[in-house]
Amino acid sequence: PDKKIRPFAYLLMQRLQEGHICLDVNQTSFKTPVGDALRSDLDNADKSLFSENDQPAPFVLSNNLLYLQRYYRYETQIIKSLRDRIESAKANKTLYADKLNAQQAFIKEFLSANNPIDSLTTDEKIDWQLIGVLRALMNHFSIITGGPGTGKTTTLAKLLHLLYTIDASSKVAIAAPTGKASMRMMESLLQRAQTEKFPESVINKIQALKPHTLHRLLGYIPNSIYFKHHADNPLPYDWIVIDEASMIDIPMFAKLLNACKESTRIVLLGDKD
Repeated sequence: PDKKIRPFAYLLMQRLQEGHICLDVNQTSFKTPVGDALRSDLDNADKSLFSENDQPAPFVLSNNLLYLQRYYRYETQIIKSLRDRIESAKANKTLYADKLNAQQAFIKEFLSANNPIDSLTTDEKIDWQLIGVLRALMNHFSIITGGPGTGKTTTLAKLLHLLYTIDASSKVAIAAPTGKASMRMMESLLQRAQTEKFPESVINKIQALKPHTLHRLLGYIPNSIYFKHHADNPLPYDWIVIDEASMIDIPMFAKLLNACKESTRIVLLGDKD
């Protein structure tokens, strides 16, 4: 490319290797005489290198952030998809609330935690796992996060318990970036369901779930960057639950969202960091 953009292209590639998707060209390291000269070069670089209005070009410079065009496109797709899901959930809030209200007795009996520590305040006795379950049922996109031992799997098990109680016909997919992670999640889910003495019907439903890698879920096509499932051939699930979400890269996440119907509920689980 134009030699004026080469230093920024090099730094952008470094950022990509570190797990970032763009380079802030106003970052502190550029606020030096040399950095000022580089910024001036960037401002005067060949404009054909920069994409505008989806025109094909290697780079996008947006709000002082330099992207490879395809990563900018992935980020834009992700933002639009999540916004659409949030709006779709808002439109169905009353319907979801009615279904949950109909299960109040069940929720109080089977899902509410009994905390025997009398010294806790009312706020400290809040059952955050239950709140996580209810929020996931009210929204089309949810994140369940926390460090080891904080109860992410228990929250998911309770979510499935309530979900299958409300609608036993719900189609659920369980997935993770790796086969080992997806198998581990399934084993933990089943163990939790048995420990919590879920009804046989719910345990059978959980036992029937098949863990997937994300590639297998989307339908990997050998020697191709494309998948079997996409916007024109969406995944046939009502719910998609993904563990180890921090391991998902931007291209995969964009393709996953693209392959999900707007009505599909997506739940991500991952470490607090």
